[in-house]
Amino acid sequence: MEIITVGKPAINIYINLVEFPQDGDVFRINKKIESLGNASATSACLLSKWGLHVNFCGSVGNDAYNEKIQNTFKELKINTKYLETDYEGGSAVNHMIINNQTKNITKILYSSDTSAIKRFKFDFQPDWAVFDGTDIQATLGVINTNPDMKSVFYLNTINKEINNIAKKCTWIVTNQNYAINMTKATIDGSAESYVSLYQQLVDVNGQSNYIILLNNHKILYVEDGKVKMLPDLQFVVEDNSSFDSVFTGAFTFAQAMGLSLDESIKFGNTAASISLSVIGEVPSIPELQVVMDNSGLGDKIIEAKNRLSEENYQKTQTQAPAKPKLGQAFSDIQTQQNVASAVATPIETPVTPQQETPQVNIPTPNVEAATQAVASNNSQNV
Repeated sequence: MEIITVGKPAINIYINLVEFPQDGDVFRINKKIESLGNASATSACLLSKWGLHVNFCGSVGNDAYNEKIQNTFKELKINTKYLETDYEGGSAVNHMIINNQTKNITKILYSSDTSAIKRFKFDFQPDWAVFDGTDIQATLGVINTNPDMKSVFYLNTINKEINNIAKKCTWIVTNQNYAINMTKATIDGSAESYVSLYQQLVDVNGQSNYIILLNNHKILYVEDGKVKMLPDLQFVVEDNSSFDSVFTGAFTFAQAMGLSLDESIKFGNTAASISLSVIGEVPSIPELQVVMDNSGLGDKIIEAKNRLSEENYQKTQTQAPAKPKLGQAFSDIQTQQNVASAVATPIETPVTPQQETPQVNIPTPNVEAATQAVASNNSQNV
């Protein structure tokens, strides 16, 4: 199986402050954390770490961060043949200010406007792709030359061109801020408001292959024409910045393994929730075994991996030191909740229109995996 991820890898610089700075404040710190980030790069690292063959397509600046980005990809055995050096613009750099009181993160994002790859032809046929919209021309090139490829697009920018490109993809992962800005909807915590938010997003964009990551780490999506919500998982939160990127990568992994939509979202949510306890995107990627143990989907993942040809799987195994074998439990991982035993609790307020209005009828997602998925007992109708 061949996977390609497309975008601009970024270096995230995390700065912990006791409180959010006010105008004119001066803070002295003696520690900062730098790690690779952005949804495409983080997804590439996750997928490769979990044993799939990943190709990264994008550009990085001719600066001090180039080596750090290249070394991270090299350590995880990601094919960087299609990672180009931009000699005009710098590498993408994201500054993350962590408020230690609230754990909220203020982001200052930098990306060069001139940076873009120039080669779109590859010596392989990708089966799956992950895009994050940070390199529009590269994304279009990959999509247009691989019409049979399945893909996941992480969409967090309101831009007409990017939105239209995202519509060409199998699944679109987005967040609550994007959905609200697109629809101007109001969320009050009720089931009706969540259904209305999704329905309005469908009305605006004309399709229902969206997976909305809510700010409270619940997940809103459609399966078999019904709006469903997966509840949040109770894990220690140190850094929220990794949730979207880790979910995107883990969801793609589950889909590539042939899991149903419900199972894939549960698997992605488990991985993303575990990642919240570690600062940084790539450093927070959990071990596959940990996610398998906590999601209750370990047997299905093992069966799916066994279905892959031995030749294709063996050549892409990540050679990490002391990596446990599939099926071996981790005894040193502590979480607040075992996800495998978690049962989705029905929302107390049922979806009952206050006025006589037609039942929400949302079109079926545009991939076979969504229409054949069996409703999971760990997700629920909103």
